[in-house]
Amino acid sequence: MISAIKRKLKDNKLIVAVYMKLYGHKKEIKRIKVAKETLQNEGLQYLSRIEEVLTKENAKYFVNFGSLLGLLRSGNFISWDTDIDFGIYIDKNFSWSDLETAMNQIGMTLARQFSHNGMVTEQTYKTSKLSVDFFVHVEDEQFSYEYGYFWKKDYRYHSLNDAHVCMFKMYKFPGITKVRIKEKGIEFSAPVNADKYLASIYTEDWKKPNPNWVAEKGPAWNELQNTIGHAEFF
Repeated sequence: MISAIKRKLKDNKLIVAVYMKLYGHKKEIKRIKVAKETLQNEGLQYLSRIEEVLTKENAKYFVNFGSLLGLLRSGNFISWDTDIDFGIYIDKNFSWSDLETAMNQIGMTLARQFSHNGMVTEQTYKTSKLSVDFFVHVEDEQFSYEYGYFWKKDYRYHSLNDAHVCMFKMYKFPGITKVRIKEKGIEFSAPVNADKYLASIYTEDWKKPNPNWVAEKGPAWNELQNTIGHAEFF
């Protein structure tokens, strides 16, 4: 009887809208707060565990985006960030299935993935407090590329699984190296010439903190016109 009432309430869009306005927003604020605190207090330990398991599994990867920015700028994650970002090479030597197996070894489970044109290009793994994003990294003769997904506020999507797609066009670095933070006692994988790589994403001023940064205005951002990606949640 109670479950039947709950189903009817969920089917009532007005009730759902009111609930999300009153409680959903508060829940999301709390989730973000916990994620920020976890990243600041435990992020480096998570980073070391991920580095260890991916190295053991012979994955080709590197710390990426805001995570790389914070670690190179201050030796820790950016205070307003909520997750850890990695670039990863997915090919015949290391597949998405291999990544899932590796992440399961350290207690992280697949939470969502994004794809377009039938190809998975991003996955998110989670614990109860922290998430990690992996972006497929590909290259041509001149540049490196990754894909991101986003939702436009006033756009009418056909499905909750639809999302717009952007392509990040970035500096093609010549290899991956280990960077050590002596005072923290850790090391992590980063692009060779990481300063040039970050400048291609965040501009030459990447060393200056900017809490008002908007990704859509960055030099690497290129929205793919007339392209809709697909999101899956697990």
